[in-house]
Amino acid sequence: MINKIKMVPGFADLRWLTATSECGVNLKDLHSDKLVGCDPYGRHGINYPPMGIWMARLLHLKGSHTGPIGLAIGLGFIFTLLISTNGLLRRPWSLPLVMSLFLFSFPVQFALERLNFDVFIFLVISSSCLLMSWSGTYAHAVSGALALLAVSLKIYPAAGYLGWAVLGILSGKHQKESNLFLALAVITGSILGLAFSIPFLGDFSESSDIGDGGIINFGLRAFNYMSPWMTRLLGPDMARLSIQALGVLKIIVLLFSFWITSRLSIYKCYARNLLAIGKLRWRRFQELFISIMTWTWLGCYLLTISNDYRSIFLLPSIASIASMLEDGKHHDRSQKALLLALLTGSIIILLFPMTAFSPVFQYSATHTIVELGVEFVILPFLAGALGSILIGSSIVPQTLIRPIHQ
Repeated sequence: MINKIKMVPGFADLRWLTATSECGVNLKDLHSDKLVGCDPYGRHGINYPPMGIWMARLLHLKGSHTGPIGLAIGLGFIFTLLISTNGLLRRPWSLPLVMSLFLFSFPVQFALERLNFDVFIFLVISSSCLLMSWSGTYAHAVSGALALLAVSLKIYPAAGYLGWAVLGILSGKHQKESNLFLALAVITGSILGLAFSIPFLGDFSESSDIGDGGIINFGLRAFNYMSPWMTRLLGPDMARLSIQALGVLKIIVLLFSFWITSRLSIYKCYARNLLAIGKLRWRRFQELFISIMTWTWLGCYLLTISNDYRSIFLLPSIASIASMLEDGKHHDRSQKALLLALLTGSIIILLFPMTAFSPVFQYSATHTIVELGVEFVILPFLAGALGSILIGSSIVPQTLIRPIHQ
C-alpha cells in the first residue's frame, strides 16, 4: 500500500469543535496558522471557515456535549440516508443490500467515526432539498438561508447548489417564476456563503493542493502521494513526466466516460427512473437531493483534494444507479452494461479502503495496483459519467422521456 491510514479517537473532529468553542481561543490566531488550539488530540490551526465555531459558541457547547451531539447527528444521517434510499429502490431485497453497503463503506465509517462537519452539512443540504421541493416563497427563502449556512461551514457545497441552479437556468428548466425565485435564492445564499468563507481561507489554490491522494484522499489533482514513491523508483525527471502522463490519463478517462455515457443516453434512463416515482413532491425531492449531492461530490473531485469521508455525498447517486438497474427491462444491453460498470466501480470506491486494515492486502503489489486503478481509472470514469447524467437530464425535454408504468 502506498499510504498508511491513521485513525483518530471517536468523534475527534466534533471534539475539536467543542473544545475550541469551550476554551475561547482567538479565531484570528487559528486562521493565521499559529500553533494555538485547545484540541485534546494536539491538532492546531484551522483550514475551513469559522462559522462552525461561532455556532458552537453561540450555543455554549462544551466538551461534555460531544457524545450526545455526535450521536444525534450520526443517527440523523443514517435516518436520512435510509429514507432517501428507500424512496428510490423498489424491490424488497434491494434496500437491505444497498444500506448494508453504505453503512459498512469506508466513507461512512470514516465520517461517523470522526463526526466531521461533512455529516452535519449532509443534513443541512438534505433539509434544504426538502424545503426546495415544497412550493411557497417562505420555503424557498429558507432554502437559500440553508444554502448560505452549508457554504459558510465549508465552501464546497457551493458546487452542489450552483451546479443545480445555474444549469437549470441555462437549460430553461427554471423558467417558471417560482422555480426561478428558488434558483436565485439558492444562488444568492451560495454567493453570500462564499463571500463570507473565502477571506478566512487564504489562497484557495494553495489550500486545495494539500492532501495526498491514494487510499484516504481523492481528487482530479491528487498526486502528492506519488512524488516520493515514483522519484525513488524512476528518478526525479522520469517521475515528473510519469505523474504528468497519469494526470492526462485521468482527464482522458473522464472525457471518454462523459462521451460514452452521453452516447448511450444514460441521462434518459435516469430521468425515466425519476418519473417512475409516483408522488410529485417526493419525486421533486429525490431529483434535488441526488443532483445537489452529486454536484457537491463532483465539485470536491474536480476542484479540491478531499478526504474520503466526503464521498458520503456520492451515496444518493449510487442509490439512483442501483434503482436504474432494478428496471433493467427498460434498458438495452449497452446501457445495462454501463450501469453495472458504474455500480461495480462505486462499490470498489466505497469498500476498497477497508483492505488497508487487512494484513493480507497491506503493502502488497496487488493492493497497490488496485489503488492506482481506483485513482486513475474508476474515479475519473465515475465522475465523467455522473456529470453526463446530470447535464443531460437537465437539458433533455421531459416530453422525450417515456415514463415507466409499474
